[in-house]
Amino acid sequence: MDIYTTTKQATELHKAGDTDGAIELLKSINPLMAQQGDFNGLLKIIPYFQKAGRYSEGVEYAEHQLIPLISLACKVCFSQRSEQTIESFRLRQTAELYAKLSLIAKREKVPSDLSRFTDLENSLRQQADSMYQVGSDIDFDNEKELMSQLWGNDISSWPEAVAKRYR
Repeated sequence: MDIYTTTKQATELHKAGDTDGAIELLKSINPLMAQQGDFNGLLKIIPYFQKAGRYSEGVEYAEHQLIPLISLACKVCFSQRSEQTIESFRLRQTAELYAKLSLIAKREKVPSDLSRFTDLENSLRQQADSMYQVGSDIDFDNEKELMSQLWGNDISSWPEAVAKRYR
């Protein structure tokens, strides 16, 4: 199944008035999107639920189905990075999910959900920023260790373009 073609078909179904069909088509490829690290593709389904008049179902789908898929996509995309960096991206992408849910809660005039989603989005972004710094430091140390294994412990003997990053 081709993600690009299937996503395009879902858009065409929606434009033709079959938003329910578009939702089902996107649901069918969401696991594949996660396996290929397509964060933005995973989130395309959220507004379709709202447009189909299925707001509550969309919120439930996002929180119970999409969040685990976001976690998988982060592990796939950032497998070479530290667990902290992977977690920072998971938090950031989950914040993006809640930003989309905030938008549809606003359109549907559900102030309690709007408040909850906005609070979650802000909290997740703050956590992501903190975790990213921790992960970046770990990734830097891991990269430096790898460079030491390749070129030895004496940074002055490394290629200049590489050594400059680690001085």
